Amino acid sequence: MKKQEKKYKKSIPFDLSDFFTKLKIPMQLKKNPLKKRQLLLPALLLVSVFAIILIVLLLRAQRTVIVLDSRSLEMLPGEVYTFSVDGLPKKHDASELNWSSSNPEVASVENGILKANAAGGAVITASFGKAEVSCDVEVILKGYVQIDGDHYFYFDDGSFATTEWVEIDGVKKWFQTDGKEIVPTRMIAFTFDDGPTPYTEDVLKVLKSYGSTGTFFQCGYEVADHAEVEKMIIESGSEIGSHTWDHVSLDKLSGPDIQATLQKTSDEIFKYSGERPALLRPPYGAVSQTVKDSAGIPLIMWNITDEGLYDESYILTANAILRNPQDGDIALMHDSHAYCIDTVKYAIPILIQNGFRVVSVSELAEAKGVDLKNGYQYFTITGAE
Repeated sequence: MKKQEKKYKKSIPFDLSDFFTKLKIPMQLKKNPLKKRQLLLPALLLVSVFAIILIVLLLRAQRTVIVLDSRSLEMLPGEVYTFSVDGLPKKHDASELNWSSSNPEVASVENGILKANAAGGAVITASFGKAEVSCDVEVILKGYVQIDGDHYFYFDDGSFATTEWVEIDGVKKWFQTDGKEIVPTRMIAFTFDDGPTPYTEDVLKVLKSYGSTGTFFQCGYEVADHAEVEKMIIESGSEIGSHTWDHVSLDKLSGPDIQATLQKTSDEIFKYSGERPALLRPPYGAVSQTVKDSAGIPLIMWNITDEGLYDESYILTANAILRNPQDGDIALMHDSHAYCIDTVKYAIPILIQNGFRVVSVSELAEAKGVDLKNGYQYFTITGAE
């Protein structure tokens, strides 16, 4: 019996006495090596099961969980939103996600870039392997929106603007009977002579309120007294041109004298506006060959005159502008008179409603693809010069 016990002891590579002691195995098992060995296999199986469970739990803990920076969005038609994604494994980025939309007509998505197309709801889904996350998108019609290339304005009650002006970001916009914002297809340049004066700022405000610009041809001697308006003109998108220092008739001057008055005026305008005038309006429209040769900048004339100048009548000047406006016209006005303010107030909205955009001379030339040449006279700018 002692030899048999010794044989069993040699066949067991380790001592299970401590193991069974801790598990509180009955005393008879500790004294019976055969039973000890029979218990070992179930014990190992039990440990294996626990190990497998532990591994599964660890793998689940490491499973990819992707997170979008937003789970709910409210957008307007035409708006674009780029998702930010967290939780992807290293060496992977958002471009590897599978993106889809439950309603692409309302909201479409590609490579994490979401575009709102039309009013309604959609669910945007991003997936990576078995990981998946979604975002609810609601596209609403509210405020100033773009649909199929056209702009509309929707009020809070869901109705939209028709045949009326709506001020958006400080600019008045006209919406037609079908609700679409008017899209100007023609241009007319507004020009103002003899300033700056106390009326210049008010004229500028009217231009800005309709998203319009103009060209202000200034006399150099007036600039210092109204210096504050110079930068306002430039910052609004309008421009400043030269009208000589003291409104002199240039055709009566020599070449050097022409250059002297224009240089003096340019220096004064630059001093207060930060920009030099690139255009010249010859006082009285007086031009000679000497003027053309000496000016060094384009000569901007006009084809619509300020008919209300002598009567100081805004309606006469406005009627001259509105009588038969053509694409590329250049209208003459004078911001040295108060009626000029009413002229632009009256004329601009009617021009916009009829498909015109009121712009500066330089803006008109750029739009028409015309490179204004020094010493040349321009009465209109149509692109056919």
